Amino acid sequence: YFGNVSVLREVTPIMRKQNGGRIVTVGSLAGRVVMGCHAHYSASKWAMEGLSEALAQEMAEFNVKVSIIEPGCVLTPIWEKGSLPTEPSPYIKSLQRLGRFFEFGLRRPAMPTDVAGAIEHAIESDKPHFRYPVGPDAEETIAARAKVSDDEWLEANCLQGEEFHDRWKELVGVDYYRD
Repeated sequence: YFGNVSVLREVTPIMRKQNGGRIVTVGSLAGRVVMGCHAHYSASKWAMEGLSEALAQEMAEFNVKVSIIEPGCVLTPIWEKGSLPTEPSPYIKSLQRLGRFFEFGLRRPAMPTDVAGAIEHAIESDKPHFRYPVGPDAEETIAARAKVSDDEWLEANCLQGEEFHDRWKELVGVDYYRD
């Protein structure tokens, strides 16, 4: 987030002066939908969402278009390095649920070229979108989240095991966590 702010401080005066330009930020699905045990990452991505949305409004009068790219799981080598903790954790059930969420995303991941394509569209299009969810998990999870209230979402995501699976499917009509 702070790196983006530093860059924007430098480029926005130039874009205002030239009366035009494009700003493309990269957020994440986690900037729209939060899962437990992902708080710090999600918070940084929600900050990008807020920054981008405010910037889109502030820069509109200067003919500057702002877009945010929101990838879900992207197939990169990072997945080879990550794993759930092996030590006992009081959050093990939430961590396991988060792991299943990633497993779902990695069944049909976005490719790096998909992210690049969204960035290219945001830069080149005559009418760029503000938000670009990238990948099936991003598109489907954002759509599912929009169907339910905040209270329903939190209630469902605090459940465990079969109760969680059943409530999730009831609310959003998709069983993300089972094959």
